[in-house]
Amino acid sequence: MTSSRLSRFGDVLQIVVCLIVLAIALSTYVNRTAGSSAVGSRAALESGIPMDQLPGVSFAARPLTLILFERSDCTFCTQSMPFYRELSTFIDKARVQFVVASWEERGTTERYLSEHNVAADHIVQLDSEFRHSIRGTPTLVLVDNMGTVRDSWVGLLDQDGEQRVRDAITSQ
Repeated sequence: MTSSRLSRFGDVLQIVVCLIVLAIALSTYVNRTAGSSAVGSRAALESGIPMDQLPGVSFAARPLTLILFERSDCTFCTQSMPFYRELSTFIDKARVQFVVASWEERGTTERYLSEHNVAADHIVQLDSEFRHSIRGTPTLVLVDNMGTVRDSWVGLLDQDGEQRVRDAITSQ
């Protein structure tokens, strides 16, 4: 009997260990694909692909469009607001339009931007269908006048990431 109990205990222990390893692996995968890393990364969207059209925004209006996808309840969005405020004043308005897009009601987004002194050329309220192309917030996407993605960044950017954004909007 004792041998049988030890064998069952060993089997149960193996199952528990397998479940723990599976849970850790799944958690790691979900965290990587959620776009919620503390330090921003490049390539939220692949360069060279067409960007989904945003309601009321013409990519042809200027050579470049910088789109910020955000949510007011996103911690990294709020932590990034000083950089977005700087961008909204730094951008050469003749070359780059700054668009803020959110799944929240337009009024919520307008209040959020106003509280942080961020000025946008356009504020777009997205429908739920658009979620499939953006994996996390905040996400910045640089689009040319043909609607083609030139570069993108997701998450809270460090100083080097912020400089890459500045360089991208001034060098293209």
